[in-house]
Amino acid sequence: MLGVDTALSVTYHTSSRTVHEPVRSFAEPTKTTTCTAVTTVANKHQFEVSGLVVRDTVPLGNGEADIKVMLRKPDGLARAKEGEEVTVGLDGDVKEAKVRWAKVDDGKGGEKDGMYEWVCGIPAGGKAQLDGEWDVKAPGGLNWNVR
Repeated sequence: MLGVDTALSVTYHTSSRTVHEPVRSFAEPTKTTTCTAVTTVANKHQFEVSGLVVRDTVPLGNGEADIKVMLRKPDGLARAKEGEEVTVGLDGDVKEAKVRWAKVDDGKGGEKDGMYEWVCGIPAGGKAQLDGEWDVKAPGGLNWNVR
């Protein structure tokens, strides 16, 4: 491709909600934040765009700070092995896409860095909605952010 393709538009929307678990005897209070990331790609071309790759990341946990991350969506990605593609059903114009952990390049990328890729085709005038969701469980008094 030579430059920006103005006939493809990409929007990326994130949201989160936090639930504080009730205080229990002999247990540190915790909170769980559910994060969602929705990427929408619209194809304004008069032809299908095939083999489109959309990259995204999921944050990593931190054992020292007792932060755990559980990947919920894309379905099946958490169980996928490096190099394995998983077919995911989608709503809307694009009914399914493949998702995989990104290829490791020079020791960076892939599951160990939380990097994954969607691969799909989008029909002329169509849209693909790619949903990511994960839970972050952390001690109740710990303030954290995703960078």
